[in-house]
Amino acid sequence: MTIEHNSQLEFYRKPFGAVKTEQEITLRLALSGAGIPHSVRCVAECEGNVLTYNMTYIYTLAETGVYECTVAAPSCPSLMWYYFEVRHDGGVMYYGNNAEWLGGIGCEYETVPSAKFQITVYSPDYTTPEWFRNSVVYQIFPDRFYRNGKFDCGRSDIIKRNWGEEPFYKKEQFGGEYLSNDFFGGTLNGIAEKLPYIKSLGVTAIYLNPIFEAYSNHRYDTGDYEKVDPILGNEEDFKNLCTKAEKYGIRIILDGVFNHTGSISKYFDKDGRYGDKGAYASPDSPYRDWFYFGKNRDEYQSWWGMPT
Repeated sequence: MTIEHNSQLEFYRKPFGAVKTEQEITLRLALSGAGIPHSVRCVAECEGNVLTYNMTYIYTLAETGVYECTVAAPSCPSLMWYYFEVRHDGGVMYYGNNAEWLGGIGCEYETVPSAKFQITVYSPDYTTPEWFRNSVVYQIFPDRFYRNGKFDCGRSDIIKRNWGEEPFYKKEQFGGEYLSNDFFGGTLNGIAEKLPYIKSLGVTAIYLNPIFEAYSNHRYDTGDYEKVDPILGNEEDFKNLCTKAEKYGIRIILDGVFNHTGSISKYFDKDGRYGDKGAYASPDSPYRDWFYFGKNRDEYQSWWGMPT
């Protein structure tokens, strides 16, 4: 038996992409080599609610049976997940998202898949901000944009690089573990200094990669969401950047990444530098349920299995 659903084709999912609250979505599943199945169902999950939809046979296309159902999006903005269940003479098969969770063609599973297809449900009242519609956005990786003045950050656990050198990209360059702790020392004041140049390009908005305190140069492993990374400057420097940018008609957009944090952070605090109140340090931490632990605290889930 062969099962197929492609979440990126309207033949299988219409409408494609994000949907409004309470909008109806047509989902299709193609089956071949299964004879007449006992049942074909779609299982949809949202905010803890599980709904099962029986799928109806609609026609055969090139010896492939096509089954269809209509699913209603929930009444509040959220993420909706779905997978398929096919019962036949040989037992039951499931079909969900691919192992990379990328959407498109999925995979067959013998048990209920953890990788499910996703639908983003948004409020019909949402509108894109008018100023953004015709903006020219310039993305800046803060550490690598411009350094003005001496690079003196007070940290001994980083690798200081000379401006213009090739960035490290192999784990061997970090001592055997990929740490992303080589810094070139770009600053918020450096960005502010270059605003006339940025304006000359026709830019009307700057999108900054994370500027919050973090261990790494990319700062997606946030250490403290409420603090500007001292290597970049301080909150006054950030306010100064925003004020100057406004004078040039340039808006500042921050990459919030509130679904990311670091093992070295006040939320996880693996090495105790934030006072042992993080989820790793204490089972009673207010952040404990932000993370997934196994039998012990060293068995925790992380992005692509990277322990940091």
